[in-house]
Amino acid sequence: MDPSVVRLGSKNMYLGSRNRQEFACASADWSIYVRRASVKGSQMDLLEKYVGHRGEVVCITFRPNPITQPQLGQTGEWISGSDDCTIRVWCAHCDGLCRLTLHTGGPVTCFVWEAARGVLIAGVDKDIKTYDLDSGNIYQHYTGHLDVIRSLIVLPEREEYISASADGQLRIWRAWTGNTDAVTSKQQANKSDENLPESMDSMNEALHRAELAASKLSSNPAAAIGAAARAYSAVNRIHSTV
Repeated sequence: MDPSVVRLGSKNMYLGSRNRQEFACASADWSIYVRRASVKGSQMDLLEKYVGHRGEVVCITFRPNPITQPQLGQTGEWISGSDDCTIRVWCAHCDGLCRLTLHTGGPVTCFVWEAARGVLIAGVDKDIKTYDLDSGNIYQHYTGHLDVIRSLIVLPEREEYISASADGQLRIWRAWTGNTDAVTSKQQANKSDENLPESMDSMNEALHRAELAASKLSSNPAAAIGAAARAYSAVNRIHSTV
């Protein structure tokens, strides 16, 4: 993640930049509110309001200074996901301009921006989709969960994604590692149950540790995902192959 971007405690709130001192709130009224960051409520002035979604906005993140969009200057972009089955990209400080609308084919439950490759990893109902926010392409589509995906994180050092779902499972997926400049079409879906570990003992050990981590999911999703990552790292991991 870009060091100038700070995530707050909720997926519905995001602090965009230390330099700009702004944060955005996703709201049940279908709107996104960008306010000045301050420890005093009276100084949290409303800077922008983004309107366009047709359902509850459930997650939002900030994309700083996209290189492929030089016309944005230093403003960056806000990215929002909604129950209306769309992801929208808003140009910061452009009077509420929505630059791009992606139709996801399902309600967006969570997402994370992978700055290293410039792609958005989104939980869309039970699936995970990797989007290019410049072209609108879907680079990868992962299937395997049996219920909605609640949380996602990226492990850039291992080139992996970790997902937590309401089905009680934590899954580790091989990250998309292609070149955004070279890909022009959608790629085939991959299932997370392919290439199982050769050793059943190792697999059972990993599942046991993951189950313990999953038991913490409702109270502390971030801690549960981290525990699962460490559990799988100690043994052979279940991957979705690209």
